[in-house]
Amino acid sequence: MAEISGGTISRHAALAGLGSAAGLALWMLSENRGLLMQVPGLFLLVFSFTGVFSAVSLALAGPLPLRRALGGGLIVALPVSGLFSLAGQRFAVPTQALDQPDLLALVFLMAFLATPFVLAALRPGQRWTDYATLFAAAWGLTIRYLIGFAFAAVFWLLAFLSDALLSLVQVGVIEWILATEWLVFAITGGVFGLALAVAYELRAAFPPSFVLRLLRLLTVPVLVVVSVFLAAVPLRGLGEVFGALSSAGTLMAVSLAVITLVSAVLDRNDADMPASPLLRASARALAVLLPLLTGLAAWAVVLRVLQYGWTPDRLLAVCTSGFLFICSLLYCLCALRRDWSARIRTANTGLVLAAVVLCASLLSPLLDGNRIAAQSQLHRYLAAQSVPAELPLWEMRSTWGTAGRAALTQLQARADAGDAALADHMAALADADSRWAFERALEPQRMQQNMQDLAAALPVLPGGRRLVAADFSGLGEAQLAALLSACRRPLPGGAPGCLMVEGDFLPTEGRQGLVLHRQAGSEGGLTASHLILADGQDAAMRGAAVFAAARNKSLPLSLIPEILSGSYKVGPTSIQALAVGQIEILPWP
Repeated sequence: MAEISGGTISRHAALAGLGSAAGLALWMLSENRGLLMQVPGLFLLVFSFTGVFSAVSLALAGPLPLRRALGGGLIVALPVSGLFSLAGQRFAVPTQALDQPDLLALVFLMAFLATPFVLAALRPGQRWTDYATLFAAAWGLTIRYLIGFAFAAVFWLLAFLSDALLSLVQVGVIEWILATEWLVFAITGGVFGLALAVAYELRAAFPPSFVLRLLRLLTVPVLVVVSVFLAAVPLRGLGEVFGALSSAGTLMAVSLAVITLVSAVLDRNDADMPASPLLRASARALAVLLPLLTGLAAWAVVLRVLQYGWTPDRLLAVCTSGFLFICSLLYCLCALRRDWSARIRTANTGLVLAAVVLCASLLSPLLDGNRIAAQSQLHRYLAAQSVPAELPLWEMRSTWGTAGRAALTQLQARADAGDAALADHMAALADADSRWAFERALEPQRMQQNMQDLAAALPVLPGGRRLVAADFSGLGEAQLAALLSACRRPLPGGAPGCLMVEGDFLPTEGRQGLVLHRQAGSEGGLTASHLILADGQDAAMRGAAVFAAARNKSLPLSLIPEILSGSYKVGPTSIQALAVGQIEILPWP
C-alpha cells in the first residue's frame, strides 16, 4: 500500500507540476510582446506548439508514464502546430490566425482525434488501430478533461469567495494572488493537472460506461424526433431547409449527435453492448435514417454556395456536411448487414483517421478558405452574378487575410474604372473603422437596393400595374426587409410569397393596396398589411383588420394562389359600422 500511495503522490505532483509549467509558459509567451511584434510567425509556432504539447501531454500522463506522455505530446504537437503556423501565412500578420475561431477549432479537433491513436500506439502490446482501445481512450480522455475543467472552475469560485470573506478582516493574501497574473496562470495549470491525476486514479469509480449509459437513454427519444422531422419534411416543404446555412448547421449538429448515440450504444464490442433489444434496434434505425439528415444538410449548404458563392465558413460547412454524409452512408450500409455493429466499429476507425486528414487539409494551402472565398466572390462580381451589396467587403478586409485584400485591390481598380455603385461601397469601407460604421455608411445604398428588389418581386393586381423603387420611399429598413424576405420565399405550390391588391381602400389616402405576405419564420399562414405608397409623402405600412367566418382564423397560404386565379373582389365591407359625423367606428376582430 505504501508503494501505491507513493506512486499516486508522485503522479499527482508530476501532473500538477506539468500543468503549472504549461500555464507559466503560456503566460510568458502572452507577455512577450517583442517576439510577437518582431517575428509573429515564430511566435505563432511556439505558442501553438506549447498549447498543444501541454494539453496532449497532460491527457496522456496517467494512462502512460510521464516520459512516454511527453513523447506522445511531441508526436501530436509537431504536425498540428506546424500546420497551424502554415495557416498563419494566410494573413499579413500570422498571429491573426489566433483570432479565427474556425482555425482554432480545426487545431483542437485534429489534436483531440489524434490523441487516442497516439495513446494506443505508445502502450506496449496494443495495436494503434484496435477499436476497443481507441474507444476506451477517447471516452476516458474526454471525461478526465471535463472533470479537470470543472474542478478548476470550482477552485477559482471558492478562491473568489474566500477573498471576499478574508477582505472583511483586512487579510489580502488571496487578493494579492489574484492580482499576480503569472501566479494565476501557474495555479490554474497546477490545479487542472492535479484534477486530471485524481480523475485517473478514480477511473474505476467513474468509468466511461457511466456516461455511455446515460447517453443511451436518449437513443429512443432522438429516434422519435428524427422520424417525425423526416416525415414532416415532404408535408411542410423544403423551403425552410434548403438554402439556409443556419438550418444546415442544425441538421449537422443533430447528425453528429446521432453518430455519437449510435457509437455509444455499440460500445467497444458486442459483449459490452446493452442487452436491451429496443436500444439496439433504435440505434440501428438511426443509422439507416442518418443519410437523410446529412443529405439535407449537404444539399442546403450546396444551394447556399451556388446562390452566394464561397466564404471560409461555407467551405468549412461543405467539408463538414460532405464528411458527415459519407459517414452516414457507411453507417447505413453497415446497418443493413447482419453483422452491422462490428462493421460500424471498423468504419469508425477509418472515419476518424479521415477526419484528421480533412482537418490537416483545411489548415494547409490545399484548402485555403480565404483564397477560395476571395477568388469566388471576385469572380462572381466580375461575371455580373452579384451586386456590390452582396459582396462581403468587410470580411475581405478584416478576416480573409492577404487573399481578401488582394481581391479588394482588384475591386478597387474596377471602382476606379467607373463602377459607381462599387465605388460607393469601397469608399464606405475605406472610411469605416468598425463593422458597425461600415454598415451604417451603406444603409442608404442598401435601402435603395431593397426598394428596387421589392418593386421587382412584389406582384400587383389588377394586372398591368407596376411598382418602382420610389413607391417605397420612407418605409423602415425592417419593414422592407420583412416584405422582401417573404417575396423571396415561394409558397409550396410555387406561387409567390407576397402579393399586393391595389385599390381605393381608404378614401383619405392616395395610391394604396393590401399586401399579403408570409409570416416570418413560419409555415402557418399569411400576414395582411395596408401599404400606402409614396406620393409626395413617405410611404407607410399599417396593420389590416381581418374578418373571417370563424373566430381567430389565420390567413391560409392558399389565399395568394386563390387571388391570383381571379377569385377576389374589391368592394364595401359586409359588416356594420357606427357612423358619427365623419367618424366611423367598427368592431376589431
